[in-house]
Order: sequence, then C-alpha cells, then structure tokens
Amino acid sequence: MNQKNKLRISYSLLNLWEHGRREDAMKLYLHVEDKEPTEAMKRGMMFDRMVKEIVMKESRLPDELGGIPLTGDVIANQKIITPFADFDLSAELDIRAGNDIIEIKCSEIMDSSDYANTLQVPFYLFTAELAGQPATRGMVYRYNPAKHNYDVSILYWNDRVRNEVDTIITKYGFEIEQAFQKEGIL
Repeated sequence: MNQKNKLRISYSLLNLWEHGRREDAMKLYLHVEDKEPTEAMKRGMMFDRMVKEIVMKESRLPDELGGIPLTGDVIANQKIITPFADFDLSAELDIRAGNDIIEIKCSEIMDSSDYANTLQVPFYLFTAELAGQPATRGMVYRYNPAKHNYDVSILYWNDRVRNEVDTIITKYGFEIEQAFQKEGIL
C-alpha cells in the first residue's frame, strides 16, 4: 500500500494559490526557479541579511528601523514545521524576539500596514501556536530606501484572526492538495 505524500503549506504557497497563480504555486512547491530576482528584490534580500546580522549580534533592530532593543530569546530565520489537519504547515520567521514575531520588509511602494493586512504574519502566528511556541503579537517593520525612513504595524493575536487563518488554510489547503494529486506532485 502506497502512503500518500503529505502537503507542506507555506504562506507563499497559500498566497499564490489564493491569487489564482496556480502554475507559480506548483513551481514554488517543486522549487523550480525560472525568474531572475529584480533589483528591488536584490536590495530587499541585502537589507534583510543586514538586519538579521545586527539582530543576532546586538539583540536590537538596526538604526534604519529605530535601533529598538529586542527582549527575550532572539532568533533570526526560525523555521517551524508543524502538523495541521492533513497537512504540514511551514513558516520561516524573520525574527522571533520573546513573544513577538517580527517580519522585515524593504519597499518604496508598500508600507507596513499593506503587509500587515496580508495573511503572512497571521499565518506565522498560527503556525507558531500550533507548534507550541505561541506569540502574542506580530510586527511588520518596513524600511523605505528612497526616503530613508521606516514604519511599523502591529497585529495582536486573537480568536478572530486565528479563526480566519484556520478557515483560509483549510479551504485552500484541500484545493491545493487535490490539484497537486491530480498533477502527480503528491
């Protein structure tokens, strides 16, 4: 008897699927990269590395993000994989500082509230909670390289947000699983 492969769901996979980008979702899942990063993406990746280096060395955010000291255990690039329903959820947190999950963004166009209104931070909070590592809030720090300033948005974890995330993961998770099985990916 063949055991079926278990679908691993990340925020990126859910986001692509939810926005109708099925082919891109399949490529992401299969780790097929067919596009070169844009200059803005490269700038964001460099900024992300710089932030995490300072966070791990000094337990604070860099001056570009206010230089705020971080409390509690500080971890950069924390990977969490945990079971949920028939799936595994996978999250890679930019920064975990005590009870906070911090997401770092570098953008001239979107501000922190734009990012905070996506599923990304709630998905990370949900995944951390299921893994027995609950956080009380998620924070999005966005640096604007053109204006050399930053802004921050805070999302507090509560039952309403939890239920929304649960519903979205369940809905799209089963859709993705069926489609991937049909395509022979699972």
